[in-house]
Amino acid sequence: MNALKQAILAIETSHKQGSVALGDGTSAPFVVPFSPGLVHARELQPRIDEAVANSPFERTDLGLIAVSAGPGSYTGVRIGVATAKALAWGLGVPTLAVSTLGVIARNVTQPGDFAVVLDARRDACYGALFRCAETEPGTTTVTRLTEDSLAAPDEYLGQLPAGTPLVGEGRLTLPGVDQFPLLAPEWDVPQSAHVHALAQAQWTAIRDNTTPEPPEFRDPHELVPTYLRASQAEEMADARKKGS
Repeated sequence: MNALKQAILAIETSHKQGSVALGDGTSAPFVVPFSPGLVHARELQPRIDEAVANSPFERTDLGLIAVSAGPGSYTGVRIGVATAKALAWGLGVPTLAVSTLGVIARNVTQPGDFAVVLDARRDACYGALFRCAETEPGTTTVTRLTEDSLAAPDEYLGQLPAGTPLVGEGRLTLPGVDQFPLLAPEWDVPQSAHVHALAQAQWTAIRDNTTPEPPEFRDPHELVPTYLRASQAEEMADARKKGS
């Protein structure tokens, strides 16, 4: 039993391939992928149970619940956030929302600046700029250069430095991406292990008083998806109200 409750459960449901990761930072987390397909609602709780059953940790060892909170699939993000809130509330532990764009960025090991881009539909894209640097031979570190943003594809891609490599599923669908080099397709998929790593780093910084606690850290009810805009249903409802 981990008496200090250092274990982190990390949830990734923002993409069509979901997974969970469980660990305490002393070694690679135990990762359980979902079955293929958009089955997050069905798979999430059983995969959490599987992670607990096959790791050295019990649910009572959990000290933090982290979730890839978007931007990404509206339905997938809602499922992950709702589950994280319920678990955190029931266990009496904090939560952390992790940027899905930051999670994808952690896949990249090619040194240089690059952009993570996702197709937000309705003539928009999500994007953020990152830098991958080689810290020592064979080891790279990814740092964020810009915050997550929502913009028209031509506007976002137009302000990127020429030749910026792209990663994320938007690199295949957005108009204008053919003007940019594309990174490895296997780096497009966000991984729960990276949700875990980002949450571990933020949790350490919070405990070291080098970064402030976000609202959801103290109160799981404050954990919300990162959409950057209203859903299509919300936009339609708002339009109806304005037209009435």
